[in-house]
Amino acid sequence: MTKAELRLLGGCELRVADGSLLRLSSRKSFALLAILAERADRAVPREEIATLLWGDRTEDQARASLRQELSVLRRTLSRVGLEVIEASKEAVLLDTRELFLDVQRVETLCATATPEAAAEVAELYRGEFLAGLDIRSEAFEEWRRLCREQIRDRVLERLHAALLYAPAEPGIARTLLRIDETNEEAHRTLMRHLWQSGRRGEALQQYQRCVEALRRELDAEPDQDTFELYEEIRDTAGPGPARPPVHPAPRAEATVPERREMTVAAIGLASADELERDPEDIVALLTRLAEVCRARVEPAGGKVLVQADGRVLALFGHPRADEADPERAVYAALDLVKRGFTDAAGQAVDLRAGLAMGETVVTRNDDRMLMSVAGPAVITASRLELQAGPGEVRISGAMRRSLRDRFRTIPVPGGEGSHPAQIVLGESLYADRFLASGAASRLTALTGRAEELGALAALWAEVTGGKTRVAVLRGEAGIGKSRLLAAFKQHAMADDPQILQFQSSPHHRQSALYPLVHYLQEMLGFARLPSPEERQRALRHWLATRSGLDTAQVEQVLVALLGLSSAPDATPIDQDVLIAAVAALLRAAVREGRPVLMIVEDLHWLDPTSQLLLARLATELANLPLMMLGSSRQPPGIAVPAPSAMRNITLRRLDRAQARALVTDICPPDWPAARIDAIVERSDGIPLYLEELVRTAAEGGDGAIPDSLHASLTARIDRLDGARSVLQQAAVIGRVFDTATLSRLTGRAPEALEAALQELQGHDLVYRLGPAPDARYEFKHALVQEQAYQTLLLAERAELHGRLGTILAEASVPAPAELVATHFELGGRPLDAIARLETAGKQALRVAAHSEAAAHFGRALTLARTQPDRAGAAALELKFLLLRGPQLIALHGFAAEEVAQTYAQALTLADSSGDPMERAHVHWGLWSFYVVRADIATALRIARKLLALCEEAQDEVGIVAGHYALGVTQYYAGDLGPAQRAFEAALEQHLPDLALEEIERYGLDLSVCARSYLGWLHALRGEVEAAELSSAWAIATSSALKHVFSMTFAHVFTGVMQHFLRRPEAAQRHGEIAARIAAEHGYAQWLAQSDMVTGHARALKGDPEGALQLERGTAAYLDTGACLALPYARAWLAETRLRDGQREEARALLQEARRVTEESGVTYFDAELQRLLARCGGDAQALLTGALQSARRSGATLLALRAAMDLARTEGATGGPAALSAVLAELAPGQRSRDLDDAEALEAALRAPAPLRGDEA
Repeated sequence: MTKAELRLLGGCELRVADGSLLRLSSRKSFALLAILAERADRAVPREEIATLLWGDRTEDQARASLRQELSVLRRTLSRVGLEVIEASKEAVLLDTRELFLDVQRVETLCATATPEAAAEVAELYRGEFLAGLDIRSEAFEEWRRLCREQIRDRVLERLHAALLYAPAEPGIARTLLRIDETNEEAHRTLMRHLWQSGRRGEALQQYQRCVEALRRELDAEPDQDTFELYEEIRDTAGPGPARPPVHPAPRAEATVPERREMTVAAIGLASADELERDPEDIVALLTRLAEVCRARVEPAGGKVLVQADGRVLALFGHPRADEADPERAVYAALDLVKRGFTDAAGQAVDLRAGLAMGETVVTRNDDRMLMSVAGPAVITASRLELQAGPGEVRISGAMRRSLRDRFRTIPVPGGEGSHPAQIVLGESLYADRFLASGAASRLTALTGRAEELGALAALWAEVTGGKTRVAVLRGEAGIGKSRLLAAFKQHAMADDPQILQFQSSPHHRQSALYPLVHYLQEMLGFARLPSPEERQRALRHWLATRSGLDTAQVEQVLVALLGLSSAPDATPIDQDVLIAAVAALLRAAVREGRPVLMIVEDLHWLDPTSQLLLARLATELANLPLMMLGSSRQPPGIAVPAPSAMRNITLRRLDRAQARALVTDICPPDWPAARIDAIVERSDGIPLYLEELVRTAAEGGDGAIPDSLHASLTARIDRLDGARSVLQQAAVIGRVFDTATLSRLTGRAPEALEAALQELQGHDLVYRLGPAPDARYEFKHALVQEQAYQTLLLAERAELHGRLGTILAEASVPAPAELVATHFELGGRPLDAIARLETAGKQALRVAAHSEAAAHFGRALTLARTQPDRAGAAALELKFLLLRGPQLIALHGFAAEEVAQTYAQALTLADSSGDPMERAHVHWGLWSFYVVRADIATALRIARKLLALCEEAQDEVGIVAGHYALGVTQYYAGDLGPAQRAFEAALEQHLPDLALEEIERYGLDLSVCARSYLGWLHALRGEVEAAELSSAWAIATSSALKHVFSMTFAHVFTGVMQHFLRRPEAAQRHGEIAARIAAEHGYAQWLAQSDMVTGHARALKGDPEGALQLERGTAAYLDTGACLALPYARAWLAETRLRDGQREEARALLQEARRVTEESGVTYFDAELQRLLARCGGDAQALLTGALQSARRSGATLLALRAAMDLARTEGATGGPAALSAVLAELAPGQRSRDLDDAEALEAALRAPAPLRGDEA
């Protein structure tokens, strides 16, 4: 007899038999009653209830609060004659024999496929589970959310199926719309019902509600059936037909495609002979096959789809994914092929199966019924099924990796590739999931878990001292619980413990005591013992080896537990007797003198009876050297062993340094830092994600989501209800998104998005950053964002990207141009993307971000080459070649091969266009390459052509570049006079407002470059003040512009100029400034030259490391393809060798440099090379005379002065004093330098009369 009704759907109310409402004392009392009701007639551990309701308190406080609340609730119920709560020290149970529970009734009805049952479900489902009951407990909220999802999903599935068979049932339709307001079949049912009832206006209003819901929630329009019904109602006066129209068959145009990661099992007849039967027999056989597959696949969570060729596809992961889908699929396939089925004549029919996992496109009709599935996973599974033998299950190599060796497999004979297909032999024999996965054989370093391991070690020390200790490792999936358990087991092995390892299973959550049964079966070797008698003998033998054990009592319990009893109606095991037997086994193990480590993994999958058993054991075995160690996923509230002294150890995500250390430990040693950092960024500090991303990347899958993570990531997304489409659209925006942008992208008002965003937060998929209305949101996991993005169809992705590009471009604060370009590119709008990439590149080069500019222009160039309009494509290609060229010069040096290739391609296009300005621009790039490569003759010809083209086009900026190019080439050719005139002409043409255009076109402020060269030129001519002024002007101008490439140019040149003037301290200062800038911005050539400058300065000051730095810098400089600096670089190094007495090494360096200058025509420093060669021995008169002549020809008065001084000092040489006086006379008055001081002192000494010898006095 029912004494009361407890209704938890759509609110919370308890009514007694007379219909009156019974009020409970508090919300917590109702929450407590709801927890017991959800587990009706099953014991709920006290610890679980306490954690759910008072998780923010200590364990003692939570248990005390539970005792008090339970006492109050029982007294309240007792006053109306309800003695329905049973409680023990460990657990609480709600006896429902005198209660009506709406949730219990709904669950029963959902399993009943009758119209009457569906109608009752519609009546009972008044709303969400525990609607309006809010208490301050995150654990309770998470539990309520999970319960809501499960109930809602079952109700939706049952009602939708019923509506297809009884489309005129309005009650079912209304309930469906309360749950899912976008269900068009429900809207159509109500429209027909209202129309038939003579309420035509209300029927039309129902259509408008359908339109609004679809636009608001899905950004979609009603399908054709709904619209046609609307038109029929609109255009027909009076009520509709008495009978509803026949439910139309799905049409091809009504299909709804969906992109999903799924596990696919292809199941087929093992013998081709079966298809040789009579056609009617074949139909019957295939019908029977489909029935058998449904009966065994659907309880495992799969969906069955019958193919036209008779093959059956079992799909796991639709409509909702679960991380255990791959395992469930293998279990179901093994069960099918093992059992097979019989045909109508009773003949056994063998089956075979092939399984694969991966991306698929699933097609549903407008009634959400599965129609078809396609994709690589389907093809692979079907191929494996065709290759399998009778009774054989084959899986792809990728799927085996995802299963992490949970099953015993062998490679398919003759399999190819590094991951061949496998034949599944059965479930793994290991109780240790970590060992089963094979991870134990390839352990990574235990990173970031020293504190947690220390806590476990401290507890273990107490265990070895004779105490019982209980601990639970808590953390989200993949956080490293199993890895920490493995490390702790290794630590405990020093004490020679007995280890009892139990593994919970997601597939056996309703199998009582499954972990214990599975452990005993493996330990006793039941797989090798086919008969019950053999198994019972093995059990007796094992028990006989246990000392101090009441064997008969324990055997009786274990025989029943393991299903070995021959009695047809064996008495159920009493719980107290079972606990006593297991406790006795543990005490017997301890009596062997060794501590016991009992591990139970994945407590969140533990069946209720095992939960209660563990809780009782932990309480009763209080003073034994026993450690009970479990692992469980967050959030709290999952039942776990719960004595008062239980220790919870929560594992946090790794910080960035720890994550990087882990990746570095497991990745190949040659991986660059950028690749490691990218994996660290995507992993969000979850060790499993890190390891799987490294493995996938090492196998060539950089950027891909690892196969092993797809199911768990998709499962998280599939928990969503109406917010799924919002999550997908947010994923298009990026890892972080704001409400305003999402609102424009989805077409929903911000307030209409609030519920969806709260759902995303409730499912722990996004974080909220900042308060409304300016809140932003961030995906909790980068991989969740990527997975949500992957579930979008390609056409849908493109449409969203294109729309988002427009939104971002039109925003009041425009988004970065490169981001807008990315969305236009992915949205199939390449011309819009090209325009934005040009903007982004030009913005980057204005701040000398040459790497970024090169990347943007390179992307634009790639897109330009794909355009169908070849004339337009060629113009764009030329444009971006010319924009990209200066950036490559900055990054790789003027003489890099990539620079030459870029400008060679541009020249071909420019010659076709005939535009003189474009041709001039190309000639600039080619000139840069050839001049720095020291091909002076070619560079001079191109420079003159460049100047002519620019003058022809009247291009102001180009004319500056032409004069500058001519001056540089003449300088290196040793024509300092013409070079000076060319630089001065460039400066005369240069106007300050041309600087930005010069930077954009050439990557440099040409006035800075011209002044820098003039600094060198004046220094070599002995014009010290002019040299200093030119260099200072170059540095000041580049600094004012904040153009770092020009700044680096100016500092390097000033450093060299200071060396020309023999000022090592000043040279070193400028070299170090240039090095810092070049290193920061990746300027390869300037970094090499700054090392040359700094190294020479250090060497001159006696630092032995200076010469090595000079050598390294010169080698790096030559590696860029450049050659122009070789003369002074070799001269500087030769000076160091001469100071160290290494004349032959110095001679070799100088001769090499002279060979280069003779071949190339680079003669500006030839005088200095000859002067230093004279110091190495040989014909000093000839060498110094040649040096003097070379310096005079080029106009390098400073070098002529040095050669004259050496000639004057050389014993036996002639013409030295006269040459010295002549050169001194050529120098402008007022110039002071070390060389000039030395020369004047030498001249004075030469003019002084020689002192008289003693005999002459």
